[in-house]
Amino acid sequence: MKRISAAVIGCWGHSCHVLAQLESMDAITISGLAKVFPDDNFSPLQAQSAKAAKAAIYSDYREMLSHNRPDVAIIGTRLDQIAIVAATAGAAGCHLICEKPLAKTVDDLASLSQVVAAHRVGCISMLTNADQPALRTAAARIAAGHIGVVTQAHVRKTYKWDTRPEWFGNPRLYSGTIPWVGIHALDILTLVTGLEPRSIAARQGNLAHPAMPQCQDHAALLVTLSNNATATISLDFLRPEIAPTHGDDYIRVSGSLAEIQAFPDRGPDGICTMLDIQGPESNETLHPRGCTYRTFIEDIAAANIAGLARQTCRAFRLTYVSLIANEAAGADSFQKIDNLYVAP
Repeated sequence: MKRISAAVIGCWGHSCHVLAQLESMDAITISGLAKVFPDDNFSPLQAQSAKAAKAAIYSDYREMLSHNRPDVAIIGTRLDQIAIVAATAGAAGCHLICEKPLAKTVDDLASLSQVVAAHRVGCISMLTNADQPALRTAAARIAAGHIGVVTQAHVRKTYKWDTRPEWFGNPRLYSGTIPWVGIHALDILTLVTGLEPRSIAARQGNLAHPAMPQCQDHAALLVTLSNNATATISLDFLRPEIAPTHGDDYIRVSGSLAEIQAFPDRGPDGICTMLDIQGPESNETLHPRGCTYRTFIEDIAAANIAGLARQTCRAFRLTYVSLIANEAAGADSFQKIDNLYVAP
């Protein structure tokens, strides 16, 4: 495999999960850790990653991009900076692994898309639902026609509140809970059903965390899918702190022949069950775990243009749909969703 250099920009978010998948790849080096804000602290990341522990630290990411010139930029920072940093790194020729959402607005997303296309780089979000064995199994069963025609789906995405950064309460800095949390649920929905949203309505609010009133702690989405099936999504920061896991995601899809359910957070690989008209309910044999970030790096090394384009389209599409959903919540109305960023 061709040697690839990667750099980490910023120190907030899920970059540690990216590095965890890349740690065992001998062809990958972490060539730099670059700050977005002066008080960025890379000590926790260096403690978790032997590769990161050996990397030089730069006081400014623009300086690092100029002198280091990595093949890949792993970007995790405050959400209002993601599109700005990603556009700068993309213009420097870096493939991009970015915290989600890729942008705070539809216009910012379009600007980033233009940079990515002009410089022919790949760009993915830090979303790994496609790696989850239970979700992969459900998706495969539906794609094989085992539940018949998809008719209805429900997705639950729930988190503990824990300690949220102060800037989560500032709409100029926080993208909103639908783009931050809801994008996971939309990812699960489209991954498992294989269908695209065509219209969406949403409501959101904060009733349980008055100290941070502008950070929505719950939301609900109503989605029309491309085959006219209906989907509902609930998402929240309301999972009790005493719960054994940080989240408890869930999808149930009803079809003309059967229903299938997946719980990716239950047990080491999750649970997937199917109930058809002949019964009884069966526990499905799970597919192996995927490796989103490894696959992206391998496609870069192999110059797999089609693979990179497919992954890039999906990242932009999910961001786009989540931003439209956020707009729908603000307008208290259904919003049509066009085919922008859908892979050809």
